[in-house]
Amino acid sequence: MKLLTQEMFDRHWPDGDDAMIDGILSQQQTAFAAVEINSDLRLAHFMGQITVECEEGKVFTEGLSYSTPARLMKIYESHFPTLESALPYVRNPAKLANFVYGNRLGNRGTDSGDGYLYRGRGYIQLTGRDNYRKMGLITGLDLLAHPELALDPKHALEVTCAFWKDKNANAVADRNSVIAMTKCVNGGVNGLHDRIAATAAWKAELGVS
Repeated sequence: MKLLTQEMFDRHWPDGDDAMIDGILSQQQTAFAAVEINSDLRLAHFMGQITVECEEGKVFTEGLSYSTPARLMKIYESHFPTLESALPYVRNPAKLANFVYGNRLGNRGTDSGDGYLYRGRGYIQLTGRDNYRKMGLITGLDLLAHPELALDPKHALEVTCAFWKDKNANAVADRNSVIAMTKCVNGGVNGLHDRIAATAAWKAELGVS
C-alpha cells in the first residue's frame, strides 16, 4: 500500500489545516496497520470519505451556525416545518445541536447539553455520546470527559480509525461501492456526489483502477 505524502495533500487538500495533515502523515503507518487499512483500495475509500467529512481538511468541528431560518429548514427539514419554528436556532449552534441531536445517538435530553458537547469532530466528524464512548473504549482515551481529543492532531487519526474499524468499513471498501461506503460512514447518503468525486480522485492518486 502506498504511503500518503505532503504532495498528495497539496493536491487534494490545498487549503487544509497543516497540523491535522501532519497528524495523518506522522501516524499513518501505525494507525492504518492497527485497523488493517492495508490496500490502496481501502485507503482510497477512507480518504474519499474523510475528504468530504472535513471539507478537504478545513473543517474539523461541526459548525451548526446558520444565518437564515430558510437554510435551517432545508438542512433539518424534519425538525423545522416553518420559518417561525426555525428562527430561535439561527446563529445559535449550541441550541441547535442540543435540539437536533438530543435524545439521539446516545445523547441525553436537550437540556443535558450532550448534543452540542458531542457534536461532530475530527476527520470523520465523530458525532453522538455513544460514538464518543465507544471510540474512547477502543482507543483508551477518555472521550466522554474530553471530547476535544477527537480533533487533537495527536489523537484524531487514531479515533477516526477506531470508528472505521467499529463500522467494519474495510469489508465495505473491498466491495468498492461509494454508496455502500457512504451509508456505512454517514448513516445515509449525504454528500454522495462529492464523495463519489473525492473517492475517484484518491483512487487516481493511489493508482487504483
